[in-house]
Amino acid sequence: MEKKAEDQKESLISIRTEKEEKMAKMSITREEEAFIRKEIEMIKREDKLENVERIFRANQHSQYKIMIKIKADQTRSQSLQEQKDYIMKLRADVRKKADKEKREMTHEVEKMKATGNFDRGALEKMGINLKGSPSP
Repeated sequence: MEKKAEDQKESLISIRTEKEEKMAKMSITREEEAFIRKEIEMIKREDKLENVERIFRANQHSQYKIMIKIKADQTRSQSLQEQKDYIMKLRADVRKKADKEKREMTHEVEKMKATGNFDRGALEKMGINLKGSPSP
């Protein structure tokens, strides 16, 4: 009976050892799975951060391109405004010159009317052609 008790004791110890080994293996497996989950979570976080950084860089590049376009438009606008100002000044100068010439011509013609002496050469210089009038 002693042998039976001894066998039973060994059997129980063997079963207990197997359970403990099984529990240890399960514990190691759970730890490995937890480690893998943490690694996957860390990789996902890093991917998200990289995506945020990539989007940020893309936005910065887009803003840079927009600023370059705005500066080019401003430069073009300024150039067009300068050209317009130059043309407007030319027009004003031409108008002043034309008005001055007109006043001078009107004055000369009025002077000729008053004296009755119409000088064909002076009139032709002013662009007035008296065709059909007798030469002096």
